[in-house]
Amino acid sequence: MTTAKADGKHECPVDGCARRVPFHTLMCHNHWSMVPRDLGRRVLRLWSDERGQQYFAAREEAIGAVNAQLGREATQ
Repeated sequence: MTTAKADGKHECPVDGCARRVPFHTLMCHNHWSMVPRDLGRRVLRLWSDERGQQYFAAREEAIGAVNAQLGREATQ
């Protein structure tokens, strides 16, 4: 598998998704469209403001929201 450093991409973090997305995006378009709008805006705001822990908490909440919609449990 190609690493993120080599091609500037990472796997979509949603359980069971192996799509590779640009490093500056959280998840693939299909899964990002499933994130509740207000939560997505919060993730983007916190990422652009570089608020560390708040961003990572919102990021995990977004991933969890998509996994829940798909009926998947987090694997972490």
